[in-house]
Amino acid sequence: MRYFGYGSNMANPVLRALPGVRSLGAAAVDGYRLRFGRDSVRWRAGAADVVPAPGCTVWGELLEVDDEALAVLDTKEGVALGWYRRAGVEVRDVGPALTYTVVQPADPELAPRADYLAGMAAAARTLGFPAGYQQFLADLATEAAEHPEPGRFRSLQPAVAARTGADREQY
Repeated sequence: MRYFGYGSNMANPVLRALPGVRSLGAAAVDGYRLRFGRDSVRWRAGAADVVPAPGCTVWGELLEVDDEALAVLDTKEGVALGWYRRAGVEVRDVGPALTYTVVQPADPELAPRADYLAGMAAAARTLGFPAGYQQFLADLATEAAEHPEPGRFRSLQPAVAARTGADREQY
């Protein structure tokens, strides 16, 4: 089964080390945007989510996972605890894949920690994401540092909280 990982699940060495996991590389899901809507106990800050947003694109890693790896993902994402749920997405030029979305998103959006965003930025470089998306992640890190309080992070952006990269995609 195909799994679209974003956030801390991109280029994740623990996930990639599982016997039933094979990376298929960088992938894009159109019609969604990245949002930090999970009040993470582990990170003590905002954790990533993907939410519908016409005209926007989220980049991540596409992985082939077996049932055992999927069970590990379910545990990591807190499916039984009601944190995330499985959801279907359409991966550009590939087709259907599974991802996880937040069950009860925080409102307003929560600022993620610097190390969380740094991990995402490192994964984006490793996977060869477009330069525009890499800059988008760098901009998020700057904004999270400048406006960490709830209600201020991403509040200065347009309603869809999207930016246009040099590649003309909206994030």
